[in-house]
Amino acid sequence: MQKETFGKAMRYLVAVGTLVSSLAMFACGGGDNGTNVNATVGLTSSTVVGVQGVPFVVPQGQLFNSGISGAVTATFNSANTFSLVGTGGATASGLVSFSSSSGGTVGSCTFVFQTNGGLFTGLGSVTIPSCSLLITANDVNPGGGQVSGSVTLSLSGGAGTVNSNALTIPVLLNNNNELFLVNPAGQTIDMGITV
Repeated sequence: MQKETFGKAMRYLVAVGTLVSSLAMFACGGGDNGTNVNATVGLTSSTVVGVQGVPFVVPQGQLFNSGISGAVTATFNSANTFSLVGTGGATASGLVSFSSSSGGTVGSCTFVFQTNGGLFTGLGSVTIPSCSLLITANDVNPGGGQVSGSVTLSLSGGAGTVNSNALTIPVLLNNNNELFLVNPAGQTIDMGITV
């Protein structure tokens, strides 16, 4: 008699567990509507605002000036200004401009140094032939909320490609699958591409 009651109780428990599991999957969307994002976005005066105030560690500072040895932290302070900080705390800053007018095309970026806090000797400028953001995120629901994504600054030229460290930045898609980043100031910035 106890075996029969125990078996019946176990069947009820399994049935309730299955029901709760299926309801939980339904409530969470089951994960099958999300889009995986793996995008290259050209830097423009509009798209750079998506990473405004974000410190990227670029492992080869000589990309900006041959007098820099080691890594530098590059930060876009606004749509057209930047700052660099070397490993010893020396700085440089100035203006930046972009040849691309859309996130859909990758073009060059030109850094014009206006101040030099000891990071290297003198002032000047450098044009890097290819400047982009590499953005990845998993299970982004079009028209849904933001998810944590990974954003890397990628700079390429004659000496090859240099990628910064990957940083976590909120990513979202609108109902038309247009890609957006949420910058540290909380602004939602259109990346100019559809994924």
